[in-house]
Amino acid sequence: MLLEVYNLSVVYDDRKSVIRAVNNVSFSIEKGEILGIIGESGSGKTTLIQSIIRALKPPGKVVSGKVIFEGKDLFSFNDDEFRKILWKDISFVPQASQNALNPVLTVYKNFYYIWESHNNQDERELKDRANELLKLVGLDPKRVLDMYPFQLSGGMRQRIMIALSLLLNPKLVIMDEPTSALDMLNQQLILKLIRDINRKMQISIVYVTHDILNVAQIANRLLVMYKGYVMEEGKTEDIIKNPLNPYTYILISSIPSLRGEIRPITISEEVKSSKEGCPFLGRCPKAFGKCIELPDLISVENRKVRCWLYATNGA
Repeated sequence: MLLEVYNLSVVYDDRKSVIRAVNNVSFSIEKGEILGIIGESGSGKTTLIQSIIRALKPPGKVVSGKVIFEGKDLFSFNDDEFRKILWKDISFVPQASQNALNPVLTVYKNFYYIWESHNNQDERELKDRANELLKLVGLDPKRVLDMYPFQLSGGMRQRIMIALSLLLNPKLVIMDEPTSALDMLNQQLILKLIRDINRKMQISIVYVTHDILNVAQIANRLLVMYKGYVMEEGKTEDIIKNPLNPYTYILISSIPSLRGEIRPITISEEVKSSKEGCPFLGRCPKAFGKCIELPDLISVENRKVRCWLYATNGA
């Protein structure tokens, strides 16, 4: 295993209220694997990955759990030790990353400051590496390196951010909604690029998104989240063909069909339900009496699912 997350819980505490954003989440990712983390807005996806890379800002705080990378507990590192890992071993493509480039620096200078921050001195090597990576993402280095971000399209900036994430040969790249602000053509270009990076460079990727249709094209496994809980986890093909949790089923059923009658399925508005029960109770079409209690994440059909429907005799 490259990355292992154990019982990670995160809260937002502003002294007036405490919101549990991530609840005892555990998962792992193997070397060379693509893991998709999916769920609607507010499901805790971004908070989860920000916690892993220690980018969580107040009032958010990790209250329990461990993050193990190559056998080392990342939460035990001091800030200087952790900075040495970022970009070198673990890199991050943030949400709306096409706006993450420093706007007053050329593309080359954006590469340069990451390179220099890890005590790399050979600028000739940097230029060769930047040229190589820009070609990898389908951009012309001679044209792009001296340009400023405002001179580039959204799709070009997104590809440059992905190239930057690969600069120091990381073992793991975490991508948060890397296609959400792009048109369909650029989305497909980015998805193909991610597949190629994974296959050619054997880099593990965590792909975070609300778009199940996109992530299903590239992920080996899926982690489905709702209200900070893992609702289902398993191989992508198994989950897409036969979703077990009612929430996962509704997510997949919402994908428009290209054949036959269109039958849109929507999730009803939240209704008041027990705080201790299943997180999806207030909107679940299959809820029954036992659902006022929180179900465990149990093993079913070579995957994990959080639902009383699959507990022994539903009880």
